[in-house]
Amino acid sequence: MKACKSVAVMTKGDKEPNIANKIVESGMDLGDCIITVAVPNPCVVCMSTRIIKSTYKEYVYDEVGDDIIIWEVVNDKPSNLFIYPKEVWDKVLKLYLEPIKRGEPPGEHLLLIGAPGTGKTALARLASRMLGVNTIELKVTEVKSKYYGETEKNMEKKLNEVIEAEPSVLIVDDAEVFITSRMFTSSYTSGVEMTEVAIKDILFAFLERVIEEKKCVLVIATTNFSPKAIDEALVRGGRFGEPIFIPLPSFNALYEYAKWLLNDEKSAKELAYKCMARGLTIADLKAMVKMLKSGLSPDFKRFGGRGYSRLYAEPVQQLIENNDLPNIISRFFDFSKDKPTTLWFDTPFQVGVAILAQIFMMFKRPALVISDARYPDEFAYSLDVMKAVGVIPTYLPKDIQIYIRMNTQQPLIFIGKESPGIELYSRFLDLSEIANRVGIEPLVRAVSNYYNLPLPEERIKEAERLFKTKTTRVLDILSVMVSSGTLTESSLARLTLK
Repeated sequence: MKACKSVAVMTKGDKEPNIANKIVESGMDLGDCIITVAVPNPCVVCMSTRIIKSTYKEYVYDEVGDDIIIWEVVNDKPSNLFIYPKEVWDKVLKLYLEPIKRGEPPGEHLLLIGAPGTGKTALARLASRMLGVNTIELKVTEVKSKYYGETEKNMEKKLNEVIEAEPSVLIVDDAEVFITSRMFTSSYTSGVEMTEVAIKDILFAFLERVIEEKKCVLVIATTNFSPKAIDEALVRGGRFGEPIFIPLPSFNALYEYAKWLLNDEKSAKELAYKCMARGLTIADLKAMVKMLKSGLSPDFKRFGGRGYSRLYAEPVQQLIENNDLPNIISRFFDFSKDKPTTLWFDTPFQVGVAILAQIFMMFKRPALVISDARYPDEFAYSLDVMKAVGVIPTYLPKDIQIYIRMNTQQPLIFIGKESPGIELYSRFLDLSEIANRVGIEPLVRAVSNYYNLPLPEERIKEAERLFKTKTTRVLDILSVMVSSGTLTESSLARLTLK
């Protein structure tokens, strides 16, 4: 049996664990401590063994919808909360954490991508804490120097420290400089450009060395960049695996997090919905909660989002449980298949998006809606990763519409009174047909729920009466709701005079 080079130990109490001269292996529970990682595995603890100690933490899991909730518990008290899509967590756990816990060196390194504030760095640090190993963080500002050749020396020194600290995790946060394609570094003529290429090459060589020498070292890099900007050489064998994309949080994730921070279900639900509708992240929500706890009203204008958001609204049971709607919709679209279907919902965007939110919930299909042209590449990539339907207003520039269609294999639904800026599409739903099948009340409630509008019951009955007597169109009623913020007796009266 070989002597242990390093052992990561999580202690459960105040006493020093007695592991001297013991045969240990990764995952072994010795009562007063747990051996999280042993190098090599198994091995015998001796005088020369480096002991890496940390406080024992318990991790409690729960599932809500498509998300996994992870409670970090210290001394029987929840100390932290993490929420990620189950698919994201399963990949991180099974491809990266479990092999190291079994004493296996990583076969590839972990690259996390996604919008700012989605929890990439938090996930990297959580993974490191779960392993209980040495954690070293690398930022370009720490290694850069104005002196010729010093940046490269600093980079190599930092990476050597990671090897010496084995078992260890290297977190390369905001890794844009390290992982962007070298094609973007023009002709490599300036000193800055040549230095950037050099430190990328040093990192590439380090990634390969760790794998080839079977070091118990995991590199976790995080970036906000689009996958298209990542150097292809990074995701080849012996470097990073397929990038794991962390999407914008779901309503459940925002709600659970807000509920934990605020301890008030009603306030949490309201805040989560507002964040969801604006395409905001967990980090944004934390900032909102901080303002609320300081007695301030959250300033949503400060948070621009990513130009797209998840489509969500409180369900209208009359629509969700209606048996006619699936038959109507199936004439245009099969929600059970992923294919690049392109449809046009010929209705004002503000009205159509509220109706679609209910339809997607009916079929339990995720959907994303883009509101401006800032991040079409991230939007298209998100659709493919989430297997989501894309909702696109026809007021967006024609080239953006075409770009999204060409860069995703998921279905797209364009909404607007003007036709889409692409050549091939089919018409989608007719509001009048839906209203004739289900009545106008569910549609009025759909708009009310999506925009969180007050809706007096007597106005609903009046709108239903007007529609049944063919005095006014359903589109007019829904449009005036959106424009005025509610239904009033005077607004309904004006509609009947048209």
